[in-house]
Amino acid sequence: MGLLVDTPRTRFARTLARRSLKEFGVERPPVAVEEVLAFYGLPLSRGGHERGWSGTLRGDCVVVNGAHPAARQRFTAAHELGHARLGHTSLEPACLGLEPDGRLPRRVLPGDVADAVYAERTRVQEMEANEFAAELLAPRAWVRSEWRELHSAEKMAERFGMSRQAMWIAIMRAGCIRLVTERARY
Repeated sequence: MGLLVDTPRTRFARTLARRSLKEFGVERPPVAVEEVLAFYGLPLSRGGHERGWSGTLRGDCVVVNGAHPAARQRFTAAHELGHARLGHTSLEPACLGLEPDGRLPRRVLPGDVADAVYAERTRVQEMEANEFAAELLAPRAWVRSEWRELHSAEKMAERFGMSRQAMWIAIMRAGCIRLVTERARY
């Protein structure tokens, strides 16, 4: 029997993000991420961390790198909310089995197999949390509507509280524009 590997639930992540917006009652940008976190019982903490570190879900608190630009902090906070709302957990419970007497757990998968499964589950969970965050901050329907009105990524980025680069990605993902590349002929 082969090893079961998770597959991304990206459509579900986007649907859950839209449901979260509806539950919170927000209908247009910008999304007040810190208030959405509080609505779900997740306070936001900003700390000084090394540049490469973005954030984490630590217990019932979302921690983001306060040294990052505000737009990146917003995405990171939404990403961590995605982990919480999607029910992401550490792989450890799947790799550990309780002793029959209920004492300390023991590893039931060989280390290299556990590491490979952990790496794949982490990759999948990160993709799902990214989809959730992108849809929470810039739902595709909102992006299409704003694009029709503003037709400006810069103005939209300001309205959505995102970086211009992230806004361009949201505009493309919403189908407002398409990249057309010319094939090289040799």
